[in-house]
Amino acid sequence: MGYDPDYIVPSSVNLIIPEYAYNEAGNEYKVTAIASSAFKGHAEIENLYVPATVEVIGAEAFSSCISLKECILALTTKEIGNKAFFGCISLVALSTNAEQIGTEAFAGCIALSAAYLGAPMKYIEPGAFMGCTALTNIDIPHTVERIGGLPGYVTHIGAFEDCLSLMAVTFSYNLSDKKPCLRRIDNNTFKNCINLQRLDFPYGVTNIGSDAFLRCTSLKHLEWGGPQEISVGRIDFTGVPLSRIVYHGNVRLSDASDFQKLEFLKEVRYDTYATEVQSGIYKNLSTLKEVHLDNVTKINSSAFMNCTGLRELALSPELEEIGNYAFANCISLDNIQTPANVTRIGEYSFYGCRNLQKITLNENLQRIYACAFKACHALKEITIPMSVNYFTGTALDSCTNLTSITIGGPETLSTSRIAQQSPVECLTLRGNITGSQFKHFKTLKKVIFSGYCDEIESYDFYGCQELTDVDFSNIKSIGWYAFQNCTNLTSVDISNVEEIGIYAFHNCTNLASVKFGDKITKIPDCLSKSGITTLNIPDNVTSFTTPDNCENLATVTIGDGVTQCSGVFYGCTSLQSVRFGKNTTAVYLQPKSIRKIISANPVPPKASNFQKEVYELGELIVPIGAADAYRNAQYWKNFYKITEVDMAGVDDILADTDAPEIEIGDGHLDIQSPYPTSIYSIDGKLVEMLQAGMHRIDLSRGMYIIVTGNTTRKICL
Repeated sequence: MGYDPDYIVPSSVNLIIPEYAYNEAGNEYKVTAIASSAFKGHAEIENLYVPATVEVIGAEAFSSCISLKECILALTTKEIGNKAFFGCISLVALSTNAEQIGTEAFAGCIALSAAYLGAPMKYIEPGAFMGCTALTNIDIPHTVERIGGLPGYVTHIGAFEDCLSLMAVTFSYNLSDKKPCLRRIDNNTFKNCINLQRLDFPYGVTNIGSDAFLRCTSLKHLEWGGPQEISVGRIDFTGVPLSRIVYHGNVRLSDASDFQKLEFLKEVRYDTYATEVQSGIYKNLSTLKEVHLDNVTKINSSAFMNCTGLRELALSPELEEIGNYAFANCISLDNIQTPANVTRIGEYSFYGCRNLQKITLNENLQRIYACAFKACHALKEITIPMSVNYFTGTALDSCTNLTSITIGGPETLSTSRIAQQSPVECLTLRGNITGSQFKHFKTLKKVIFSGYCDEIESYDFYGCQELTDVDFSNIKSIGWYAFQNCTNLTSVDISNVEEIGIYAFHNCTNLASVKFGDKITKIPDCLSKSGITTLNIPDNVTSFTTPDNCENLATVTIGDGVTQCSGVFYGCTSLQSVRFGKNTTAVYLQPKSIRKIISANPVPPKASNFQKEVYELGELIVPIGAADAYRNAQYWKNFYKITEVDMAGVDDILADTDAPEIEIGDGHLDIQSPYPTSIYSIDGKLVEMLQAGMHRIDLSRGMYIIVTGNTTRKICL
């Protein structure tokens, strides 16, 4: 039965509630509750003892007992009603393990400095300790399930609101192995706790209400999160000096922009169950310096955007995705290494990280989106992993110090122009890339084709005028105009190329040497207006179109596989010597500078009229026994000098007053000539091409034909 104070008149400052009482009829009953407002306003009560029989203390039972100093409640008390001790301004100590502490039960107890709460307490209702300005610390039992109101009910007062002296809140089950029960911390719970320095929430919390930390102007350390995601209401962090936040699980803010008011945040750590960083959560926090993402698998968009002070970033080995703008304008970052499981780097993810000097990307990476590393001005080199199968060309735009790029893999990449406004000097392609065209690389000096890269698309390097060094050893196909106007190329070895497009090296004005191999069968006009001096067409070539306007071209050797040459070497004003193979059936030559024609076919090929100077000054060299046929053939018969050559002979073919100096050594040949020099085998195949000057050439034993200027000689080594 309830205990009604009308039956007694307190005669002492000590109030002892009896275990048993008598009613008016004299019947004894057990006291199990104290009625609502039972002792409300009794200013004379200083000490209170509640016996073990009492389970419920009614609403406002001791409200406004302004002299009450100490309250000892029995372990069996289950419920303390709403405002039960409201305004007990002298109460300094409290001990209870009631299952429920009602709304505003101890509100306004301004002298309360010690409150001992114990199990099996479950609920601490809204405003329970509101305004307890002397309370310095509180231990929350591991049995508590809720602080504040029930879910779905809007409350405007917090359980510990206005506890101005509260410095520490300890959730006891954080310090034990007991299973945590706390799930909900309601609106305004710690509002205006201006001396609260640290909050460490247990793993079980799943809901934190709005303004739970409003105006906690001393709060510097916050730990929260667990196996289940925490949902957090709107929180105004204005003036809250949080410097460190630790996540033990995922936390979802109703509005991530709330965190942008954390003006003192320096360190963030995600561990244990924390697998995701919310979009925009730390955006614009210039004070943030250190981020540790121990188990994070996904960093969402703009998570750390404009964190200009961020210097230390430890990415999780479990990380899979970096979202759009995730680290954009983090200008203090200088080194990034993506973990092994990352598959996606989003748009603008590291845009504007101008001090980022080194980027190491993992081999499992698959997709790099637009402008991912744009304007990373300190970046000097980057390797795009071979696993990447989607790459947006703008990802490396405007990296003003980027000089080296390695990109490509087994899958052909389809992308737009790569790294515009970046001064790339060295490009390594490890796989085929379509749609890119590197012709915007005005500073490109070196290109290496390796790995899976065996094709060069049309126009790829058009106009790369600084390009000097290209490794073609891996290349099988070169497209149209691929290297047109690459005016600093001096020599190319394309001996493994099987197919080449027209004008591939057009207007490469310094390209003096080109080496074709035994795999190509068709050579179109790929060298017009180039600086080629000597040209050797191998026997495997069956179709050959002559280059035009090669003003430095002096010597041409056409292999036995070509039957007819398309073109007449128009504009090749320095051409002096041409050798046609034994299967050539048609010959057309336009330059008047030609002084030597070697035709290996004993049957005179079809020809057109040669220039007058060629007839008068030139020499026609034909196989032994074929001279008469040529003297009787149309156009050929006009040559003043027709010489038969015994391919096994060693006599000089022609000597003139400007003959080279030739010395024969043991296994070598020393040649000094003011003209480019070609050395042929005895059957007319080109062995060496030499520029004017002095050279020592190692040769195997045998007979050779040396052609330089207007001089042709045979030597035996």
